[in-house]
Amino acid sequence: MEGICSFCGTEGPLIKAHVVPASLYRRSAEKSEALIVINSEEPSRHRKSQTGIYDNNLVCRICEDVWDPWDSYAAKILRNIENMATPIIEKGSLIALRVDDYNFENLKMFFLSVAWRCGASRRKEFSMVKLGPYEKKLKEAIENKEIDHPAGFDISVSRFDDTNTGTVFLNPHCERWDGVNHLRIYMFGYTIIIKMDRRPMPIKFRRFRMEKDQPLYIGIRKFNGSPEHRLILSMLHDETK
Repeated sequence: MEGICSFCGTEGPLIKAHVVPASLYRRSAEKSEALIVINSEEPSRHRKSQTGIYDNNLVCRICEDVWDPWDSYAAKILRNIENMATPIIEKGSLIALRVDDYNFENLKMFFLSVAWRCGASRRKEFSMVKLGPYEKKLKEAIENKEIDHPAGFDISVSRFDDTNTGTVFLNPHCERWDGVNHLRIYMFGYTIIIKMDRRPMPIKFRRFRMEKDQPLYIGIRKFNGSPEHRLILSMLHDETK
């Protein structure tokens, strides 16, 4: 398909580019579940996908190749976190996972590139992502591989305690905490919070903020009773009506 690449601005062939990498949801011989894509605004409107979420009108092959190595690295880390992480237990409960050996630059650039893709895509799944001037700032960070971009882009990572939620994709969306703007992205059971604001990240997210030359801490969130759990329950309720 011919068009104008949203990243480099050149006209030419556009490719079937995944906004959230399909490699995160690649099925194994033991598991054949399709990815369930849920519309956060209208839970009754959901669908199943065997190929992930892609956009035919987003980028050219050259630009896709920029972040492809980050996608591959992140899929390796996020899909195999149990084999790489040390559990952190507090008062008898698992509260976090700690990964001592990982590539900070690759993982952060992966999250930033996904954030840009969510903001630049015109697919309805990403309609709640309005990044304003931060879409351009993300592009700058990606082009220059600038993990310390002046915009900050602090990132906090957490994961649901119910790993079965990995096959559920909820719409990414913008939100405000303590007056600070953030982008929330769900992928493979993880919740990624990316600050889109010059002001400091709120204290509630700092404990699991990615830091250069430090271990990666992934907070564990209880799925049962969470807003996301209630959203999925409402979807199931609508299905049975």
